[in-house]
Order: sequence, then structure tokens, then C-alpha cells
Amino acid sequence: MGVEKDIIFANSVRAGDSKACELFVDNYTDLVLSTVWKLSKTHCNYPARERVCSLIILQKQRKGSAYFPEDQCGECMDSYIWFFDFLKNKVKLFKGKNNCSLKTFVWSILHSDYTYKDWLRWKYGRGDRLPVAIKNLNETYQKTYIYLRLRKSEDRISRLLNLSLDETREKINTVRTELIRAGQIYLIEYPVFISIHHDNPETQELPIVANEIDIDKRLIIKEFFLFFKETINELPDSQVQLLKLRYKHRMSAKDILEFCNKLNISLIQDKEIKEQKEHDIFYALNVALKDVLKRVKMRHRVENSFGMDNLKYIFKEMGA
Repeated sequence: MGVEKDIIFANSVRAGDSKACELFVDNYTDLVLSTVWKLSKTHCNYPARERVCSLIILQKQRKGSAYFPEDQCGECMDSYIWFFDFLKNKVKLFKGKNNCSLKTFVWSILHSDYTYKDWLRWKYGRGDRLPVAIKNLNETYQKTYIYLRLRKSEDRISRLLNLSLDETREKINTVRTELIRAGQIYLIEYPVFISIHHDNPETQELPIVANEIDIDKRLIIKEFFLFFKETINELPDSQVQLLKLRYKHRMSAKDILEFCNKLNISLIQDKEIKEQKEHDIFYALNVALKDVLKRVKMRHRVENSFGMDNLKYIFKEMGA
């Protein structure tokens, strides 16, 4: 009887029933949190001593604690949201065969090697998107490149690769040399910026990498950013407001939630004001970013490697 109820419940989630989806998230958050925790040990881009992880905040809130630190990191929350999107897509395969419960099915999906590889593709892009200069090197050099992309320190890379510091330095130097030769050193090192000034003094300056940019390329870049702003303006008002609060006003999810509560407004579709929670803000922001990315790729020719990280970087530099 339990499996039959699981099948009915899974069908409701697959059909997009809002209450079923909310219950699904509530039932399996602990399992997803555990999975993301393990992955974040080697894949999170930000040291815990710099900002409080959003997963810690969510975990404490689930236990009833009113824990809202000022400076928080949303890196792992992106993975948390990805896993639930992934699970909701996979739940359509659940048939309860061999008396398998939905919980066992979800556990097996989360611990599947295929799921892990799909997550890696989502986070870093497919293997064939590695720069040609790095793709031609062996696996150890490729891993070194990925850790450098994550801004891992030399000591940290040494421990992750289980190599001595001297061996690690050799790998790093080789990767740097190949990227310099290919003109792609910016992939692992922060670029130097110059500013293109707008006629409007109130408009935020547009940062451009200072690598001898000629006037034609500057005009192309200006044209892209004008199109980018037009794309944002085409979004629903609630999404535009969320993006402005997050990137223009530099507000955290907690700040946005408090802002909405004080003004007695809801920026989350199908959510009453009192029902809004911090993870709802994270999720809504992620949906808005995905919508922008989809529109950009549909209306403007960009490289296949242009993804969510690139989009977030543009938002952080420009504001919404």
C-alpha cells in the first residue's frame, strides 16, 4: 500500500502539482543536503571562513533556528536547486518495481555515478568544452586546470591531487604556459579591467578586459550589453525586481525576504507573503537567471560555453 501511495505522489510531482512539489522538497531536502555537502568539500569555490554557506543556513532554519547571517554564500544552494530540478525530472521513471519505495528510488538516483557526471557537466560544462590547450594534456593537468578555475590555492590543489608541492607547481606552471600560448590565461587568473564611459554620467561604467580592444570590438560589446538590458526588460516584473535587488542593490536572499515582508509584497509566483522563505528567493532568482540565459542564447550568437557563471559575472559587474 505504501508503494502505491508513492506512485500516486510521484505522479503528482511529475504533473507539477504545487503542493506535491513542495512536500517532495520538504521530504527529501535532508538527502539532497547530504549529497551537496559531500560534493562541496572539493568543488565549492568559496572558503567557509569567508562567508557562511547557504546550506548551513537552510539546515538551521529547518531545525527552527532564526539564523540569518549578513554575509552568505549561494554557491552550494545552486547545486541544491539543480539536484531537485534533476530529481523532479527523474521521478517520472518511478514505477515502484520490486516493491521499491520512492525514498529508495531517490537515494539511488542521488548516489548514481551517472547523476554525478551530469552534475559535473552542469557545473563545469562538458569535457569537450575544455580549452584545446588543456584538452591535449593528460587527466592530471586537466584536473589542475579545473582547480585553478575554482581559484583553489597551491596547497589545496596539492592535497586534492595527492602530489608534492613541487609536482603541483610543475603542473600549475605547465597549465599556465599552455593557456598563455593560447591567449586564454584569463580563464584561471582575474583580468585587468578598463572602463568604457557612457554619455549618461548616471549609468554604471562597463568593465572591459584591457587587451588592446579596438573600436570595432568595443562597439560590438556595447551592442551586446544594450541587447542584454533589453532582454532583462522583457522579463516579468517580479523577476526584474528580484534581479535588481540581488545585483544592483547587492541584497542577499535574506535581505530580499525582509524587504518583501516589510513592504507586504510577494515577488514569488503562487506564494503568499507569509509563505515566502529564503530558499524560495534562491529558487526564484535561479529561475530568472535561467530565463535570461535562454533568451540571450536564442537572440544573440554566443559561444556554447557561455553559461550561468558567465551570466552571474555580467550581472555582478553591471547590476540588473
